[in-house]
Amino acid sequence: MATPPTGFQPEDAALFETLNQYFVIEIWIENAATTETPATWRARVTHGPSGERWVVRSMEGMLSTLAEAFNLNGLDK
Repeated sequence: MATPPTGFQPEDAALFETLNQYFVIEIWIENAATTETPATWRARVTHGPSGERWVVRSMEGMLSTLAEAFNLNGLDK
């Protein structure tokens, strides 16, 4: 769990954890670009507090995954 800033009251700690989300995003190239085909990349998104992981194949997929994770944790997109 992330450490709340100094001065937080105990009842504020739960709110701090709810409102602050962090993710680890690993991006790699699976196939390099050639003159005939574009590069193929993948990313693995890990939600820090829960450890849940997703593998995505596009930027849109990554943004959708992040938006869904925020929404599931009570935050607006």
